[in-house]
Amino acid sequence: MSEEQHQKLNLPRRTVVAGAAWSIPTILVATTAPLAAASPCRTTVTFQATAPAAAGIDSFTTPFTVPAGVTKVNFTVVGAPGGGDVPNRLTGGLGGIVTGELSVAPGTILQLQVGQGGTGGPGPSPYVASTTGGRGFGNGGDSIPVVAGERAHAGSSGGGGSAILVGTNPLVVAGGGGGSPTYNISPIIALTGPPQSYGQGGSPGDPADDLLVQTTLAANGHTDQLSGPAGGNASGSTPGAGGIATSVPTEGPITYFGTNNGLPGSGRNGGNGVSVAGALPSTSWRKSSPGGGGGYAGGGSGSAQRAEWGIAPGNHASTRLIIDTAGAGGAGSNFVSSVPVGTSAVTSSLEEIPTGVGPAGPVRVPGSITLTYCA
Repeated sequence: MSEEQHQKLNLPRRTVVAGAAWSIPTILVATTAPLAAASPCRTTVTFQATAPAAAGIDSFTTPFTVPAGVTKVNFTVVGAPGGGDVPNRLTGGLGGIVTGELSVAPGTILQLQVGQGGTGGPGPSPYVASTTGGRGFGNGGDSIPVVAGERAHAGSSGGGGSAILVGTNPLVVAGGGGGSPTYNISPIIALTGPPQSYGQGGSPGDPADDLLVQTTLAANGHTDQLSGPAGGNASGSTPGAGGIATSVPTEGPITYFGTNNGLPGSGRNGGNGVSVAGALPSTSWRKSSPGGGGGYAGGGSGSAQRAEWGIAPGNHASTRLIIDTAGAGGAGSNFVSSVPVGTSAVTSSLEEIPTGVGPAGPVRVPGSITLTYCA
């Protein structure tokens, strides 16, 4: 859908509502309407590819054999969204949406690979394993494993791409969304109120937001903030770049500042998240940044940053503060083949920009593939 169409319909490209549940596109299929005026349908048949189970990380591929007499198939391919940030309720990016029509030959076997969604980290906990990206045509990036003995904030992982293939060759790919940004503030009891934050993972056609966290200490009224630069979306066959960490914040007497740039996408796969540790062993929380989405090319992972104010051995005063930020992951790219693959070809297509709110919890949300044809 074009920007002009969005404006006419008064539809925002992204709607962020605090505490709102995630949503994915709902596909409505007519059961008696013709697919083409020149050859009216007696019946429209809908075929829904099997989605992967929510408990696993793998994608699921369903073979579809084109029935006798069928030469055209309409499709809707949706990539899987990235994982959400559980503690802070920041949302993962939605997967891409590609619709259109295929010219096919009866007896052709189409492989329908539905991508698995990313998942969110559970928050602070000792020895937390990494969050694994959803698998698909292009795997979502993982959030990096922690070092044993250090406390961890696991980030969100990217969603996998969904695809229609002939053999192993793609006809259509919808990229997966990037993992949500995340952050941690310590000690939370020293603040004047809830921290302010904003950010969402990338979707194809809609780049990830840079995270910004701002808070005020109750002891001295000092306001500190720290950004979390996001990874870049993939474009065509070019993977997205990793998020680039910013310069040292200017607010307050900073005693330590550590950064780590995100990783670019790797081929079809989203970039894996990175981490940064603190200055002192007693405060060595590792902030794992979110992974990028998978697709025809993978999105980049977000950067990780850590700032410490007033942190020193033996200092437990109410004026000390630690902020960890991890920027969102970028989305994987969509793809529509411009040449026939075997006897199948894309005759028309439309790439839509997803709208709505991505997942904000730990449950994986898969992509989808729907086919319709005249019988």
